[in-house]
Amino acid sequence: MTVEFRLPQFGMGMTDGTITVWYKAEGDAVLEGEPLLEVEAAKTNVEVTAPVSGVLARIVVEAGTNVPVQTVIAVIEDAGAAEVPGAAAAGAPADPAPAAAAAVSASPLARRVAAANGVDLESIEGRGAAGKVMRADVEAALGRAGDGAKVQIEPRARRAAKELGINLGAVTGSGKNGRIVEADVCNFSAALPVAQVAAPVPPSSAPPSPPAVLPGEAAYEDVRLSKMRRVIADRLTESKQTVPHFYLVANCEVDALVAARKQINDTYPDARVSLNDLVIRAIALAMMRVPDANVSWQGTVLRRFSGVDVAVAVATDGGLITPVVRGAQAKPVRAIAAEVKDLAERARAGRLAMDEYRGGTVSVSNLGMFGVEAFSAIINPPHSCIFAIGAASERPVVRDGALAVANVMTCTLSVDHRAVDGAVAAQLLGAFKEFIERPAALLA
Repeated sequence: MTVEFRLPQFGMGMTDGTITVWYKAEGDAVLEGEPLLEVEAAKTNVEVTAPVSGVLARIVVEAGTNVPVQTVIAVIEDAGAAEVPGAAAAGAPADPAPAAAAAVSASPLARRVAAANGVDLESIEGRGAAGKVMRADVEAALGRAGDGAKVQIEPRARRAAKELGINLGAVTGSGKNGRIVEADVCNFSAALPVAQVAAPVPPSSAPPSPPAVLPGEAAYEDVRLSKMRRVIADRLTESKQTVPHFYLVANCEVDALVAARKQINDTYPDARVSLNDLVIRAIALAMMRVPDANVSWQGTVLRRFSGVDVAVAVATDGGLITPVVRGAQAKPVRAIAAEVKDLAERARAGRLAMDEYRGGTVSVSNLGMFGVEAFSAIINPPHSCIFAIGAASERPVVRDGALAVANVMTCTLSVDHRAVDGAVAAQLLGAFKEFIERPAALLA
């Protein structure tokens, strides 16, 4: 039986994807449900599992290639054969075992599972006849339960283990349900004596190309654009070319906001709240107070929203991603803080599901932690507004005709003039300023 494995569609808006790594090579046995490859789709990396058991007969699309969804990317032969002991003899020849493991008595399937997951067979006590290592023994070393469940390993952790020569079977996962993340591999490697850490695996046998040098120019190298970077570039270019932006600026005094945050964190030290969490709450309440701003331009209609889904800009190694806090107007600030922390951590690890960063009704970008006092942000279509939040700093202010000093935060509101008029935008920014400067309502 031959199975054509096609690039799956992970979300309604996905049209293509880039294969970043194959975990198996041609001729390897694959088991249904085990990780087979990693795909970069829009702004997230997705670990794709094998649809059936069998032998990976052919890799049609190599790593680093971008293809449309439903493209045939691999061919799996003899589906189901990999589950039968001794099937390797009837199908593709078994992978040669590492020299260190050659003396270990192990079943062919146990060797394949061990090789695929970086497990040293010498470290496993076999429970088969005469101490033979069986597939179940390898699975036990991987942390698989008797019901077939197994410890999940994120793609970055697999790559790090391969580069560092780490046996994943010896690594304890710190992620959800014991999932092994990249930090677990790095921490494990750092704790090993130098002699036990294998030399990093070079990406290819060819020597690296030297940086290009042109007369009169500095040395440079061209870095291949990731799918995520291309998506960001396309969307922001489209936004600036097609959306008529205008900008409003407000300076908000935040002494009361800083005091409110301190009170919350003193009361709940295990659930800390940031100023940005309070800003998100203020945006949600301001949008509810000015419903004419809580809209989206749809070309032939103006879509009005009944709730507020705030897209929060998070910087990652691959670029900017905006996970969404849904129904923010109905969530207390501590719930918003916990959700934003979780979304940001998973965004940086490339583990967000598509529905966690799609949609939203308004955006916020905060560069205050970098010391930026003020900036203008580009609207994230189809949103009509984005709040750009600067750093809070001590500035002179005038109160009752006298000069005073206050902590002031500059907010710049970028607005789509097709959907929101200037007066409505001014009301929105005014409402936001009021919630920031009188934060009691944010704590309700």
